[in-house]
Amino acid sequence: GEQYITIGNFRDSATSHSVVVNAANYQFAYYLLDDVSIINCDSLFIDINEINLTAATTLFPNPVKDELTVDFNGYALEDVQVRVLNLFGEVQISYENKWCNKLKLKVESLSPGLYLVEIRSKNGVVCKKFLKE
Repeated sequence: GEQYITIGNFRDSATSHSVVVNAANYQFAYYLLDDVSIINCDSLFIDINEINLTAATTLFPNPVKDELTVDFNGYALEDVQVRVLNLFGEVQISYENKWCNKLKLKVESLSPGLYLVEIRSKNGVVCKKFLKE
């Protein structure tokens, strides 16, 4: 929900690290930034090579009758936890695996309606909707 981002040095001169490149006593600074992005995360430990789990996760078929495929489009996720939740947040199906790049969930026992699939891994968290026929 943020609208703005501020990037800069918010320390005083005594505690700021600086490198004098030209001794001509200029009073300005350059900030060189690379690879700035804004992402949702649960953790302060973010890997630079983190995948966009939301974009990488596909559910099909949707709507589904018997078996829902959760595909991570070629990515292998580590320490995967998957939960199927009803709209009251109650866990209907739970699944865990050490490594996963695609999984098939048996959903034939679910009542028809809208459900959420919550996927947690070391790569992040994603929640997607599906319709059970």
